Amino acid sequence: MHGASVGYAGGRAVLDGLSLRLSRGECVAIVGPNGAGKSTLVKVLSGLLRPTSGSVSVDDVPLGALTRFERARAIAVVEQSPLLPTGFPVSAVVGMGRTPHLGLFGAQGVDDEVRVHEAMREAGVAALADRPVETLSGGERQRVVLARALAQGAAYLLLDEPTNHLDLRYQLEVVAFARRAAAAGSGVMLVLHDLNLAVRASDRVVVMADGRVAADGPPATVLTPALLSKVYGATVAVIDDEGVPVVVPRPTPTTI
Repeated sequence: MHGASVGYAGGRAVLDGLSLRLSRGECVAIVGPNGAGKSTLVKVLSGLLRPTSGSVSVDDVPLGALTRFERARAIAVVEQSPLLPTGFPVSAVVGMGRTPHLGLFGAQGVDDEVRVHEAMREAGVAALADRPVETLSGGERQRVVLARALAQGAAYLLLDEPTNHLDLRYQLEVVAFARRAAAAGSGVMLVLHDLNLAVRASDRVVVMADGRVAADGPPATVLTPALLSKVYGATVAVIDDEGVPVVVPRPTPTTI
């Protein structure tokens, strides 16, 4: 993304000349306060929203030049509140991720079936393969969405709040999932509210504020008390835990 801006009529810019790069093999966490433009960033990077200025490219090809199927083969997206079709077993829903790769008649081949099974195993839903998706818990559904995105076999994964509805154990599994995907050669971007989860998940942290990049770099360099206090408007401390920064909010007295 190069100098991308997005604004709505009569309002401020949601993204304001933002430039950002995601490379294959790395895991990048996007953090920032509510209204910073994080979800809009995902929409622009995935092609769901066109910037009013600036550009977005995938492996040096303009995003707008890709067909819908080419874009789906390049970029997989997990939205904040994804919808799942009812009346299908988990294996069929995960298999829908293979759609951009299917031929004229839409029939899955052996390679597609292998990828679907691998994706379900990676996301921890293999045991749910025959369950109707409408019978699953919120956390189970979220893992099915992750499996579907992985089955898509895209070069880049954009995960917008992928830990929604997940308990602590599965939040950590999402971090491991993202790390494995990056190690396998995908470029992975996670939008997260939990700063400490972002530290564990990422090689780089991008802090957004008011539609701009406030900082971009290794977690230990970027997540400083001064920067976080400025961006979030809250007092925080950053503790060193054997080389890993841990962000601790410091409540202050308030007047009601």
